[in-house]
Amino acid sequence: MVKKPSSDTLYLQRIGARWYARIPVPYALREEMGPYFRKALGTTDLQEARHRRWDVLAIARAEFERRTAKASGNKTGRLAPRSTDYAAFRARLAAVGPPKVVNALDGEEMDNPALEAIADELEAAEERGEHVETGWNALSDHVKDRLPVSELLDDYLAKNPKANPTTTANYRGTVSLWIGERKDRPLNGVTKKQATEWLEKVSEGRSRETIKRYVNHMAALWAWAHRKEEAPPANPFEGLRQSMGVIGKAPESYEAFAEAELKAVFGVLKDQPDLKALALISLYSGMRLSECLRAQREEIEGIDCYVLAAGKTVNAKRIVPVHPCSKA
Repeated sequence: MVKKPSSDTLYLQRIGARWYARIPVPYALREEMGPYFRKALGTTDLQEARHRRWDVLAIARAEFERRTAKASGNKTGRLAPRSTDYAAFRARLAAVGPPKVVNALDGEEMDNPALEAIADELEAAEERGEHVETGWNALSDHVKDRLPVSELLDDYLAKNPKANPTTTANYRGTVSLWIGERKDRPLNGVTKKQATEWLEKVSEGRSRETIKRYVNHMAALWAWAHRKEEAPPANPFEGLRQSMGVIGKAPESYEAFAEAELKAVFGVLKDQPDLKALALISLYSGMRLSECLRAQREEIEGIDCYVLAAGKTVNAKRIVPVHPCSKA
């Protein structure tokens, strides 16, 4: 939860011998009003200034509400109700800016006054008995720079691009399954129990290799979310596949085509020379059909070869000599 700063000089500024109230202006009003609302307190005594500042604070907040209501066309003079939906609240926080901003007067970094205003709004709603836990959670995540998992995935893939589009699509599929069960929240704070329950739900009917991929993807994203921490907690996804035993279907093994099956395949392809050539390349090189389509034909040291420059794994990168029977 974000707490308001506590200080004997909160909202106070001394200029010369005299004290002034200095109230941060919400971000949306700063262009119109400047970064601070200031008013002379008419005293040189600190104790008296501490007492008078609260009257100025009330005046400032009323002015902020009046200007905000005027800008939004709200005739009642009250701030419009805010959504308690986490995603909507995060979107609102993104619109008011980052947790730290630069003070236009002195060029120094300071807390974003707009976020302080939102914290005040949440406190007021809490005092009225409204349920604001979602708002506090969203504000805390925003201040701590905790990205929703969808944004975390975009950041991870942008800085760790995958050579194979299928791998990228698999990551997005895994995150979609996570959001479907756990919503689009940050991964920070996810427990082993929550991770296990999610995996049990999404594993039904899946192969063990697919389940392993789910775990690996989420473990990588969790590690990315905590990469800046000096001592991150234990990754709840690591070892999760092993801890669940033999859940999932065993991988299927494929046997070689029988002679009759090969004749049937090439019989179907006899009037499709392009596909027949592709099938021959796959048959005599051992490459998957997708690899046959990506491979480059090159001559290396006098030998005609197919070159695969990239793939899902390091071993997928290889050079395959062209078999005489598959030459076209």
